[in-house]
Amino acid sequence: LHSLLPLAPLSTDHGALWGVRMASFYGAAAWREPADVNHAQETCTRPPESKLTQRDSPGGSVSYYGSFAGRGVKHANTVLAAADAATREGRGGLQDLQRRQIMGSLDHARNIDELLSVVSLRVAEMDTLSCTMALHRLGRHSHDVGQAGGREDSSAGIKSSDFTPKTWMPQHEQRLHRDRRAACVLRHPAWPLLLRQTGDMLEHGKEPEPRQLANIAWALARLRAPDDGLSLLRVAAVRCAGKEGSIPWDPMSMSMIPWSLATLRFSAASAEGGRAFPGLRELLATVGQAVRQGGSDVWAPGDLSRVVWSWAKLSQRDDVFFRTSSCFAVSRLSEFTPGQLSQTVWAFATAAPSDVTSHLFPHAVDAMLRDGSTGPSGLESYTPQHLAMAVWAFAAVLYRPEELLAQIGQAVPGKLERLGPQDISMTAWAFTTLLAKERRVYEILAATAVRTLPNFNHQDLSNTVWAFASAGEYHAEMMEAFAEETCRRGHEFGGQHLAMVAWSFTTLRHRHDRLLALIGSITAGPRGLGTWDNAKLLAFCFAGLPRLGANALLGTR
Repeated sequence: LHSLLPLAPLSTDHGALWGVRMASFYGAAAWREPADVNHAQETCTRPPESKLTQRDSPGGSVSYYGSFAGRGVKHANTVLAAADAATREGRGGLQDLQRRQIMGSLDHARNIDELLSVVSLRVAEMDTLSCTMALHRLGRHSHDVGQAGGREDSSAGIKSSDFTPKTWMPQHEQRLHRDRRAACVLRHPAWPLLLRQTGDMLEHGKEPEPRQLANIAWALARLRAPDDGLSLLRVAAVRCAGKEGSIPWDPMSMSMIPWSLATLRFSAASAEGGRAFPGLRELLATVGQAVRQGGSDVWAPGDLSRVVWSWAKLSQRDDVFFRTSSCFAVSRLSEFTPGQLSQTVWAFATAAPSDVTSHLFPHAVDAMLRDGSTGPSGLESYTPQHLAMAVWAFAAVLYRPEELLAQIGQAVPGKLERLGPQDISMTAWAFTTLLAKERRVYEILAATAVRTLPNFNHQDLSNTVWAFASAGEYHAEMMEAFAEETCRRGHEFGGQHLAMVAWSFTTLRHRHDRLLALIGSITAGPRGLGTWDNAKLLAFCFAGLPRLGANALLGTR
């Protein structure tokens, strides 16, 4: 019965119309009688691993591939009425009915497997809107770990029911799961078919709306697919740069295009760690002009924070743009969420001129302290990632909000379970750089660092131990753990990180002969130290060796 529906738009004769009515009727009737469910579904061409049963159906909705599956139509008479209305409209009505079928199936797909099954079966019939919806849903399901309603993505080996509001997954594990889910999508045979169909629809189909192009770019960024979707990204960037289309470009759509390119690490010109994207300068000029001309009433906090973050990631140092954005942000700071505010101050610390940060940061600190929470401070709603990003931004420009630093020091113990390696590294570095008076935070960070040490990368490890040494904070257990971890992974470290670790151990007078021997042998080898600054730092280590006791050596004699 399901096979009749894809054929319906090809003809408007009585046989095709009868097929629509009968398939619609039996598609709904099968779900009214649970006994017929398995037989009705086994006759479909759907892959067996992604079948649904009546028990799995969310809220008792109609058949996954029934004519109005995603719309939740439960009564055959309603389905028949809709089918009759579609057939009376001729070919256009049947095509609209078919489009709603596909949209409904995509809407009720609860994980990646089900989405890709829909795409595999119906990709040739998908228009611009349904292609956009499929890409957006794939991006969302791959990124929002634990938001798929407890269903398993069998190909990714992930069960989303493991992640509920009562449980929490560390950041590095979230990244791993997201990478696995994205890889599952990119390896699937339906993925290139979906991209090809989307490209054909953008070129030959109905004119795409700005929001559709923004959703396509967002999905490609979430799925980390710059190569596969490069042509689609170029279409979105060119149309945004020229503000093409009969529908005006709204701030949300405009902000999403540069955000996607920044997330995928493109750049205006070839640079280390990035790839050149043709037309990026024109795109940024258009978006920057739109921000300057729009006003704070047009650019909502979410859109503005997305744009300034993109400017920082793309290394765009536009003083006029940041001055304008600072005024807009200050006028609406009370509307910023913790994530938006921390992202904004990070962006300004990274790319804005000093006079602009001096204007924005005092207002941002006031907003953080008076955030509408029920706790003693306004930081209850801030995650460790938000706090680490904000305090790093203040330290980067040497802005020292003493009251906020004290409040953060008091808030950190209540967020221990969610502290990740990068949060520990950034917080320790910021507190040391700003000479914060709150010292108890170092004890909390040290204990958490020991517990999560296997998840540290070489930069987080060297920055953390450097921050403790610079602050004069000595924690023997942490130093021993860091020494053993460095010995285990020392050959992954660069010259700068090894010099920082060696300097930290000699400064705190913590002797670990195996670590010193390893650092000496690596830096004296072909890799060397890399830069003159690293050499100077290692020279201080030589000067501090006598303080470690007799026969202390850095490498060999």
